[in-house]
Amino acid sequence: MKKIVLITLLAVSLIFIGNNANGQPVNNYGQNFTMQDYLGTTYSLYTYTDAGKPVIMDVSAVWCGPCWSYHTGGALENYYNAYGPPGDNSSMVLWIEGDENSLACLQGNTTLCPSTKGNWTAGTTFPMILTVAPNTNQVVIDYNTPYFPTINLICPNRLVTEVGQLNDAGLHAAALGCPAPGVNALDAAVWSTNVPSGLCETSVTPTFYLQNYGSTALTSCNVVIKLDGSTVSTTPWSGSLAKYEIDDVVLPAVTGITDGTHTLTFEITSPNGGTDANTANNTKDVSFAASLPIVSIPFSEGFVSSTFPPNNWIIVNPDGGGTWAKSASVGGFGNTTNSAFIDFYSIDVGNIDDLEMPPVDLSSTSVAGLTFNVAYARYDATYYDQLQVQVSINCGATWSTVYNKSGTTLATAPDHGTSVFVPTAAEWRAETVDLSTYAGQSKVFVRFRATSGYGNNCYVDDINLAVDAGINNIDGIVDNINVYPNPFSNNTNVEFSIAKTENASFGVYNLIGEKVLSIDETAYGAGTHTVTIIANDLSQGVYYLNAIVGDQKFTQKLTIVK
Repeated sequence: MKKIVLITLLAVSLIFIGNNANGQPVNNYGQNFTMQDYLGTTYSLYTYTDAGKPVIMDVSAVWCGPCWSYHTGGALENYYNAYGPPGDNSSMVLWIEGDENSLACLQGNTTLCPSTKGNWTAGTTFPMILTVAPNTNQVVIDYNTPYFPTINLICPNRLVTEVGQLNDAGLHAAALGCPAPGVNALDAAVWSTNVPSGLCETSVTPTFYLQNYGSTALTSCNVVIKLDGSTVSTTPWSGSLAKYEIDDVVLPAVTGITDGTHTLTFEITSPNGGTDANTANNTKDVSFAASLPIVSIPFSEGFVSSTFPPNNWIIVNPDGGGTWAKSASVGGFGNTTNSAFIDFYSIDVGNIDDLEMPPVDLSSTSVAGLTFNVAYARYDATYYDQLQVQVSINCGATWSTVYNKSGTTLATAPDHGTSVFVPTAAEWRAETVDLSTYAGQSKVFVRFRATSGYGNNCYVDDINLAVDAGINNIDGIVDNINVYPNPFSNNTNVEFSIAKTENASFGVYNLIGEKVLSIDETAYGAGTHTVTIIANDLSQGVYYLNAIVGDQKFTQKLTIVK
């Protein structure tokens, strides 16, 4: 069942209060809280996590229908009785009424609280906590809770993961997936890192969070940075971290970065001047791209490579959650495999994720266009998402939106509700974006920006940036140009009409820009002509046809099926 969006908390959901050593905000790190349940018993989160117990925390509201349905479904009660104190005592459940409603509301007093869904305490054995005096609603802010119900798993190492409305078996499986509790005396660990994409810069300043995974207070260590395997800096850190506490380490900029993709390696050495008992969590590699090589047009991407994102593409995922990924089972207009997609259904409302192309050189053309195929279904009229195409000509300092669709304007299929949207061939749409405004620019950045409304899947495929955005119904020298059949097995036809004699040539390119077939320039008289492309020697896949007729250029995707 879909979550209820808590509109009143969207403004404060951007605030994340940290309690690490320097008080810096860190996503996915569990903040401690001590609160009383409605019976007056006090509970402290770290009491359980420090004892090696994962905690399932349900933040709900008494007026929330989906919260009530999940509550009465018994998943939390069954989990608590099996794995909480009444069971094997390996875990804990804490239920929190997050909208500052009273005890009367919690106990189903409809006279004092008409909006309550019932008596939440009836038959409930796990702790139920209110966010009214003597408690506060700070936990709702600390845990960035923009909708009810939000069910989080907090692991012993304080890692927070939203697991959603799982049944008791699903909750147990999620809890078993927590990182193992720390068992060593001296154990420093990498909590998180971030390397901003530089686009045009030749240097980056990474961020780094250090965690003490051991029982001995961590007071010093070194953080070593390696660029593509070579050490570029060693930064000493000192402080005092108790077990599972974290701190940010201020790192120097990494300079001298050349064009292309790179790997930064973060390594912790010499904790407390000694030897770390567990080196498995001392190192983390982060791939990034900066000062990217410029590609020429025509530029095409069909996401057929096993690597995602493709070479020199960048994913920007500020929240560190779900983001752009590759679908190996869905492709545009009936292709059985390969596309980029984003699972909006599992991504929090308002989260933004970018899929950025490498910069494109448009300096040699006066017209340019972008084509791509899209497939999308809303969840319903309340939950829907947004897809934008944005362009920058100043290395990402500012962006202009050239395509913007959401809800019904983006949708290519009916609402799908809770079922995962997987498009059929008929549920794709071809999109064309005029980029002629940017013709003449030597370094044009294009990104696909996805903004979650907590809806359903959106797919993008067959991205093509060329001198012209399409091949049919072209004004100018060519009255019309068509390719048929398409998809095809061995041969296809290119039909075009011209008003006077013109030279025409044709080339077929694979997805990495290699010309795999060509028809030399030939003079054609006025009238309609058909040129046959013989592709017997080409393997199955997606290609692009570039046709040059007179001084006009056209591009069309070809799909070979064998």
